[in-house]
Amino acid sequence: MGNELRIPKSTLEKLFDILRYDSRSKKWKRKTEASKKTGLSRTTIDRVLKMYPHGLPSKPQLGQPKYVDVFEQTEAWQRLKDHKYADLLHGSLLTAWKLLGKREPIEWTDQDIRDLRKPTVTRKGVTQDNTLFINMTKDIAPENATNLRRAFKALSLYMLEKPLEDVPKRPVGSRQTWYLENSNIIKLFIGCREVELLLFIILEIQCGARPISMCLIKVSDILWNKNVIQYYESKKKIFVPRKFIDATMELLKRYIYDKGLGATQRLFSKPQDYFTKELKRIGFEQDISLLKTEGAGAYVLRHTFATQASEHDVSMEVVMKQGGWQDSKTLLDHYMFIKESKMDRELLGIQREKLMNFGDWIKQFVPYWEKRYEEIKPRPKAAA
Repeated sequence: MGNELRIPKSTLEKLFDILRYDSRSKKWKRKTEASKKTGLSRTTIDRVLKMYPHGLPSKPQLGQPKYVDVFEQTEAWQRLKDHKYADLLHGSLLTAWKLLGKREPIEWTDQDIRDLRKPTVTRKGVTQDNTLFINMTKDIAPENATNLRRAFKALSLYMLEKPLEDVPKRPVGSRQTWYLENSNIIKLFIGCREVELLLFIILEIQCGARPISMCLIKVSDILWNKNVIQYYESKKKIFVPRKFIDATMELLKRYIYDKGLGATQRLFSKPQDYFTKELKRIGFEQDISLLKTEGAGAYVLRHTFATQASEHDVSMEVVMKQGGWQDSKTLLDHYMFIKESKMDRELLGIQREKLMNFGDWIKQFVPYWEKRYEEIKPRPKAAA
């Protein structure tokens, strides 16, 4: 596979220098960091790991960096390794330990913790990017702060909890609530800087496909006469058809023409991580609070489809088929939020506003995405 992907050996070695195999969860960690530093997409990294599940044959020791062993021998970790949240504590505490000069956590001071809340950590002449931060913020991520507070409490280091007291906790509520209302969907269109992201958003809110499936679509997967795009579902290992309104298919034709794409080429040249990063950027620029939430990214669009389709009277069976869900329990527990308006409408016969079907709900966004597409579409190159 290494040859098929044409990845230089030096890049593979750099990849496995960064990746770490977690023996507890039996998974490879630090994929996002490895993707940024090698230029490989998360999808490509997953394919490499299928080829080399134990690391490169010539460098098997790269799977578990030595510093991890050093950290796990510290007094602090020996006391925390059996904690009920040990898996969560390990990553946050290990990162903090590296940033603070690999010193025994039992010896940390409140000043050390204040340093962790800066964009860079500078102690004893060492400056490093603070990877405990969430993207585009100026403070430690709520989830990492929570993990550190748990660790300090378990270690009876109560004075180290004080510098983290004002870090907000992760928002309460399940991921069911990760859906966007109309105004924020329009803000997404306005915030797009290039057409790949715009089209990605348009397709996602109409079908809720897994972002990785979206990134694999080829021009040849489009069935123009049926208003269908066939998505490859890796879990089922089959192509599943998704339906789109006429305006979306027309935009697709223009997009393919403007980009000069051939039948065997993919609609999107960017990896999944790119779309998540761009959605985060728009979230901060357009003040969309949901997209500032830790962990929220491209999957917000999948959640949006599930909830909005249900709100606009798409049946559970159709939502599952269009979005590619195999289990209704997963859909109900994690993706679909049943709004109060739907409960009142169906159970009490109260309808406070005219009900739109899902197709009409999508059509109201067409003028916004058409306008934005014209503003950012690829321009023909000037003749030499």
